[in-house]
Amino acid sequence: MTRLLLIMFAGGLGTGLRYGIHTAMRKLGDGFPFGILTVNLLGCFLAGLLGAIFLSAAHLREDFKLAIMIGFLGGLTTFSSYAFDTLELWLDQRPTAAFVNVIVNNVGCLFVVGLGYWIGSKWTGMPVVAL
Repeated sequence: MTRLLLIMFAGGLGTGLRYGIHTAMRKLGDGFPFGILTVNLLGCFLAGLLGAIFLSAAHLREDFKLAIMIGFLGGLTTFSSYAFDTLELWLDQRPTAAFVNVIVNNVGCLFVVGLGYWIGSKWTGMPVVAL
């Protein structure tokens, strides 16, 4: 139970940071999602950095590692988890699995977000616009 609470608390901090970054980046304009790009890049950098540190730091409590990697970074951006999982596949010398992970996540997620949008549009009676 303590582990879950730590992950939830850290997730809240990550989500708060994501909101702050997103809000700050709006000053650059609405022509491109700079906030999302920033949190994805930052989250992926931190996932790599902390992942390497945590893998070599056996003395750190597992609860702490999970709170940071799953909670904080998951609240900041789930893209960091996806990127780190793909890196782990690559480092485990499973390049085919890494490639499949990239393709399925990107194409699959784009497909289901479009499907969800289409279903939501039909459900609410909102006209479907071209995606």
